[in-house]
Amino acid sequence: MDSVEDLDERSQKLGELGKANQNTIIVPLSVMSNVISEISSSEVMKSLFGESIMDAIGICSIGNDLRMIVTDKENVSDGQREEFETELNRIIKANA
Repeated sequence: MDSVEDLDERSQKLGELGKANQNTIIVPLSVMSNVISEISSSEVMKSLFGESIMDAIGICSIGNDLRMIVTDKENVSDGQREEFETELNRIIKANA
């Protein structure tokens, strides 16, 4: 499992990406199950993580800031991480 420092560093990088993309999306908890279901059935996610999608993606919590992240950073390239973020954003926007 990643250390808090590693997760914090990744969270900071995501924060920088968020600043560049000022499109904050609020996802009500009532639709989170739809987001999770679509993540688990996404062909893009399956191509990136195989059948263990739910083990490959986690929630990073720094204080009250929650973010979905790839949990196994050593086995995922920067390109795969970008593809993950693009697909995750598509799913979230479709369900928000």
